[in-house]
This record gives sequence, C-alpha cells and structure tokens, in this order.
Amino acid sequence: IQEKKDRPELVAKLTENVHQAKVTKALVMASQGNVSEGRALINTLKPTLPSELATLADFKLCQILIQTKQFEEATISAEELAKLPGLPLQLLQEITQFGYESLSNEAEPPKKLALALANLAAIASSNRPTDPVPLDTQAHLLALAGDLDQAIEIEERALSLDDGTYQS
Repeated sequence: IQEKKDRPELVAKLTENVHQAKVTKALVMASQGNVSEGRALINTLKPTLPSELATLADFKLCQILIQTKQFEEATISAEELAKLPGLPLQLLQEITQFGYESLSNEAEPPKKLALALANLAAIASSNRPTDPVPLDTQAHLLALAGDLDQAIEIEERALSLDDGTYQS
C-alpha cells in the first residue's frame, strides 16, 4: 500500500485499466444480448469514468447494437447520444457512417434508427458546416428512413459545398 502512495502515476494507470476492463465487460454483455445489463453497468460506471471514456463507451455500445442487429436498442442508444453535449466529430462521423453502411444492407432498414442516426449526422454537420460528408451521410440515412424529399434537399446542400474533391 505504501508503494502505491509513493507512485500516484501507477495508481492512475491501474485505475484507467480497471475502468477500461469494466467498460469492455459491459460492451461484451450488450453484444451477447444482455443489453439492459450492459447499459446499466456503463451508466453505473459513468460517474467514475473520465468523460472521454464515458462518451466512447456510449458510442461503442451504439455501434455494437447496430452490428448485432439489436435495432430497437440501437435506436435508444443513438437518441441518448444526441442528447450529450460536445460530441466528438470523429465519433459522430464514425457511428453515422457505420450505421448507414450497416442499414443499407438490410432488406427493410429500421426507419426509427435511420432517423436517429440522421440526427447524429446533422449534429456532425452543424459542427462542420462547410464539410459535405456529414450532410451526404445524413441524406442517405434520411433516404433509408423514407424521407426522400428531405434527403434530396440535404444532398443538394452537400453537393453545393463540393469543391470538386467530394463524390456522393
């Protein structure tokens, strides 16, 4: 115990490793169908987690739920993500692109999930208003959700921002 007190950086690293292991356990639980238990564990851990790890856990949970085709739970997860302040743009783009690619392979994409992901793409777009990529992703997700008029309008905005390097 005395050695731990003398080495605060070791204690910090061990604490970080424990947090990561617990988050991993929660994500594995969710991927195996124990979504409510996995989500509950993440929510229990959040007050003790560094904010970046808590946000990453939320994003990874949503991604796992999409990947394992637990679409109702993924919709809830995406809606919860949209409520978080200061979402990292890279994670927003990653989850919306992943969601689009996953849902576009479905014979009947879940509309509510596509709309929830389109909302996340809109948040990404608001953070980078001159970048056509989040707009394009948002348009594709809206099309999957069946909102073709809005999808066309947003795709036209994406194309208007194109500097010649962007391809829809």
